[in-house]
Amino acid sequence: MGQITKLDVREGDAVKKGDLLLVIDQARYRAAVDSSRSSLESLEAEVARVREVAAQAKRDLVRAEAQFKDGILATADYDRTKSYYEQAVAAASRSERQVTQAHAELSSTHDALDKTEIRAPMDGIVTRRNVEQGEVVVTGTMNNPGTVLMTISDMSTVQAVLMVDE
Repeated sequence: MGQITKLDVREGDAVKKGDLLLVIDQARYRAAVDSSRSSLESLEAEVARVREVAAQAKRDLVRAEAQFKDGILATADYDRTKSYYEQAVAAASRSERQVTQAHAELSSTHDALDKTEIRAPMDGIVTRRNVEQGEVVVTGTMNNPGTVLMTISDMSTVQAVLMVDE
């Protein structure tokens, strides 16, 4: 959805499958991709930090277990160290899931950006162009059709029905 910023075809033009037909304003979609990428990079840095916290908590737990077995560490301190380790592991797991979600969000924003370039779905002739450069196109919903951009016809096989007088 957006304003047509580039319109490369006219009625009567021959197009090949994959040819660029038109481009919808990409500014908003590029900004969304950049935002998603930045969010992903931030979350990846957070995962590295949280993993290091979990690794330190594991080292502390190993030391605490040895001290607890030797009778040097109180039960409450051992339990606190064990709890801190379990919290650190849970935080690392949560951060990793957030990174997975951020990857999906980035993929989704890339998909939306890719869809701003409308390409020919088949070889044919542009037989009707319903839009002009600068117009705003709207996506369809279940109940309302979207903007019909153009019609591409396969002219390799043409059928004609004629009424011929005797």
